[in-house]
Amino acid sequence: MMMFLARLLADPAILTKFEVDKDNINANSLNFFYNTLDGNQPDKNQNTVYLWQTANWEIPGSVYKSHKINSPLASGVQTFADLGLTNQDYLIGYAVGEGKGAVVTTQRLKSQGGGQYDVISAPPEEALSFNMTNVNTTTVSYSFRIPSGTSAEADGDWVGVWKGTTGAYLYDSSKQPISSKGISIDDSYGNDRLTLSGGQQFVSGASYMLGYFKSGWNTSQPGGPVRTTLAAIVKFKGP
Repeated sequence: MMMFLARLLADPAILTKFEVDKDNINANSLNFFYNTLDGNQPDKNQNTVYLWQTANWEIPGSVYKSHKINSPLASGVQTFADLGLTNQDYLIGYAVGEGKGAVVTTQRLKSQGGGQYDVISAPPEEALSFNMTNVNTTTVSYSFRIPSGTSAEADGDWVGVWKGTTGAYLYDSSKQPISSKGISIDDSYGNDRLTLSGGQQFVSGASYMLGYFKSGWNTSQPGGPVRTTLAAIVKFKGP
């Protein structure tokens, strides 16, 4: 019943998307498409594509190559050049900031020999997901999944709730959330909930946004937690 209510009250999640062009990849370069959330400025916000030499989905510690997004546009196509790929398998991922802790979505590059590679999209158990599972007058519950090899708690992932429907507000430090919290689950997936602070309640029928931020939780820094690492949004109505 709770999941049914959540589906009625929530829109499908808006997720950061990333895809390697399977027709434009060789040992020296590849093209990729990225589609981040409205309001993001990838160059200013240090969005980065990372490449690791591994045959697994789990992100390893040692980076093989990296490419900074050099455009202010929230979506676009770029070329990752000077790769020097060998007949090995690779993992490639898009990060909404700098470092492993900001990686939100990955694909695998499986070597076919001779400088040819198959691009493998993440299966459901490895793909970025963010879903509202329940909401009552004071609490919103959600599930999340981020890439294997990352940890929501260790990376400083966090969630916040805003009034309204304009996703770009979540990047705007002048638009404060009505409540937020760091995620205390030391894993790449889980179920959690956010209870509104100060006795607040969701207004029935009013519009809200629940944002997932991939790293940046730090309540002691000026301005609060980092707002540029937004990975996903769920828009929903108060019950």
